[in-house]
Order: sequence, then structure tokens, then C-alpha cells
Amino acid sequence: MSLRLVTSPLRIHPLTTRRELACFLALLLLIVLPVCAAIEFHGPPMIEGKDDMKGCYFSSDVAYQAKLKALSNLALGEHEDDGKLGCVTYPYVAGQYDVGGSLKILNDVHAGIDLRARTSSKVFAIDGGTVVYQNLCVTTDKQKSEGKCLTKDGKQHSTLIVENEARSHKILYLHLSTHDEAISINALVKKGATLGFTGAVGTDTAHLHIEVWTSTAPQYCARQAALAGSACAGKPKRTLWDKSTTVSYCELADVLSYTVDPAEALEELALTSPMEKTLLTVNTPLLLRSFGPIIVGATAIEAAKAIGSPLIGDLSTVGCGYMRPRYGPGGVSFMMIDGRVARIEIDSCQLKTRSGAKIGDVESVVKKLYPGIEINKHAYDDNGHYLTFIPKDAVDSEYRLLFESDGKKVTTMRAGRMPEIEWVEGCF
Repeated sequence: MSLRLVTSPLRIHPLTTRRELACFLALLLLIVLPVCAAIEFHGPPMIEGKDDMKGCYFSSDVAYQAKLKALSNLALGEHEDDGKLGCVTYPYVAGQYDVGGSLKILNDVHAGIDLRARTSSKVFAIDGGTVVYQNLCVTTDKQKSEGKCLTKDGKQHSTLIVENEARSHKILYLHLSTHDEAISINALVKKGATLGFTGAVGTDTAHLHIEVWTSTAPQYCARQAALAGSACAGKPKRTLWDKSTTVSYCELADVLSYTVDPAEALEELALTSPMEKTLLTVNTPLLLRSFGPIIVGATAIEAAKAIGSPLIGDLSTVGCGYMRPRYGPGGVSFMMIDGRVARIEIDSCQLKTRSGAKIGDVESVVKKLYPGIEINKHAYDDNGHYLTFIPKDAVDSEYRLLFESDGKKVTTMRAGRMPEIEWVEGCF
């Protein structure tokens, strides 16, 4: 749990002497410093408080506040910092932070960022990609209160989901009043393109809610769950402050495993977008010795030349570290031992082995694809397993294809050489 100090402005009486002020500040330091030294802070540099003049949240971390501003400018266009448009009215994972009880929704955690917007403010794509989901419900306030913006399964309307070009992230835009005429399922949109206009569908006031999922999130490839409109959809209901409305709510663990902070995601989106030509795609298969043209034993320079784009991460040529392709599909990393690829790790449910196995498959599917696969008990999950394919060819005897499961479904998979392929904790 993150902590913050809530302070009020120090008002100095005109007759206060400099000596009295100095004594007061010295006493304050004697009290505060020992306390601060004992506090361990966790979590991202998030929201510190609320500017009551504007009704906006802000961060005391200058770098993070700049990211919030960048997100706002991308999503709603360049605008003044006047509190009327684009400021944060509800931060990401707000439940981790003390917001002074000013939120009327009991400080629930939040799966995205809410940006203030006038009704029918333009909404722009914060990254290019393909429209994978579109659901629009235009209603009056009266209809909204009667629940006509919900389908029988309770899914939120007026949701637009765009999957980026690298297919490493999905970006959700919620509460839109209208969609642009060019927007339809499978439509290609460019970064900065107009997606539609803000609204208050399914909520009380006009604003834009942005959520970002990564391809390593558990629900990314679970199509029905992913189209529910929010990472919180389908969760238990909670009664709101007005005692008359119930909504789905998120637990912190759900939010942190399903989503990333939209403001922090901007840098990642820039890295994973295929701005340079790369031979790696979501159709690149995982093999015993390789992932596409990157083979086990290659140096970082050799791997970069093979795929046409650089690797980023631990550049050390001594010991154990990790690198990943700067461009191309997300969820791929390489364990480097003394500067050479030792194993290839996959965390994305979109990527498959050459035989078609992928994350999310039930164990029986993997057993069918790899007859005679060896099954061992998981080191940390009492219900989980390691499913290890051992090749019969002598030339491949030092290589393995290994799947980890929770006892039912595959959670991660990797390929590479012995003994590194069996290191349970990776480089740690």
C-alpha cells in the first residue's frame, strides 16, 4: 500500500519573525524525517492529491505528470491546462492511494484513466492499429438510467477497442457518444486519427476512459472476456455511495494483471509499434532451437541483423540477462548467457509453436500435439506442471521445448538448450 502525507498550506502571520519560523521548521524536520525514513513506498509515481480549483488529480512526480499530459494531448488533442478538458478526473489503480475520501465510489481500484471532456469532444487514436471491437449505444439520460445501454449479459456499450499494429496491446476507449463514420470492425486507423466523440453513456458525466491491455494479460486472447468493455466486467457487484446503483468492481490483483497504466504505456507502444521493418510477426513459430531467424547461440548483434531491428535490454556480455526485440510482437524475450541466446521465452497467447501449441491451451491439447511429452510437478504451483518435449534426434538432444501450466492450461512456454531451459527461476 502506498502512503502519502496530506498537508495544508502553511499560513504565516505577518508578525511571525524569521527566528520563530526557523525554529518551527527545524522542529518539523525533527518530527518528519525519522517517520519518512521508516516508510517504504510502493507502486508507481501516481496521483498525490486533488486540485479543488479544477477538480483534477495531479502527480508530484514531474516526469509522470508529463506522461499524463502527453496521454491527454494524444487522446483529446492539444489543449490548455485550464482544468476544463483533458485533466485526470480518476487515476489508474486509484485504490492504492489516499484520495481524501473525495471520490464517491469508495476509492475502488480503477483499470484505466478518466480524462475530463465536454460532451462531443473529439477522441483521437493514441496509437495506430485495427478496430477489433465496436459497440455504440446513443441514449438520453433517461434511457441511461433505465439501463438500456446494457445487453442481457451486462456488457457496457459505447466501447471501441483498437489493437495496435504489433498486436502487443489493445486500447479501449469507453463512454463514447458517437463513432467516426470511417470506424468499423477491422478498419485500420492511424495514430492521431479521429475515432469519435466523447459522451456520458453508461456513466454520470461526460469523460473519456482509456484502458490498455498487453498481449501477456490473461484475458487478451479470451475473446468474450476481452470484449466485455473493461477488465472489471463480470466481477462481483458493489453498491455505490447513492445506495441505488450496483456496478462491477476490480480487485487490485485483477487490474495489475490485466492492464497497464495508459500513461506509462505510451513509451511501450512506441517501442512495440513496427516503425522499422522486422521479420518477426505474430505468425512467427517457436521451435526447439529458434524463434524465426533468431537461433539459440546467436549474439545480440547477430540476432538483430537476422530480424532487421535491434534488441533491447541487458547489454552485458558476461553472466545471465534478458533482451527482447525492440519492434514486432510483444511477449517475446531471450535469456542471454555470456552474450548469447540460451533460451527463448514466450508470454503472449498469440504466439504458437510450430505444431500449434500456445498459452491458454489445456494440457490435453499439448499432450496430443507432442505424444510422449514428459510431465513433472511444478516447483511453486501445487496444482501446476512442467510439460517437457524431449526430441528423439541425437542432433537435438541438448534442446527442449517446455510448457508451464497451472494444472489445467498452459501459462508460459519456452525453448532452448540444456541446462538453462530447466532453470525454474530464470536468471534469478
